[in-house]
Amino acid sequence: MTEFATRHVRILGTTTNPDGLWTTQQAHNPLMDPANRADDFRCLIRDRTGQSTASYDAVLSDAGVKS
Repeated sequence: MTEFATRHVRILGTTTNPDGLWTTQQAHNPLMDPANRADDFRCLIRDRTGQSTASYDAVLSDAGVKS
């Protein structure tokens, strides 16, 4: 994740075999940690791979993040 206002890059997690469940968990992680300032998240830019499932989008949408 890149924060354009501050130019900070955040590595949320890596794996060699991401799937929908793993990706959804990666969306949850920064939202659960108050130190990540999730209130500042506004927009997500992502590719169209199959790992970005409906549950992934729902987690971010519930937090007010547009994708």
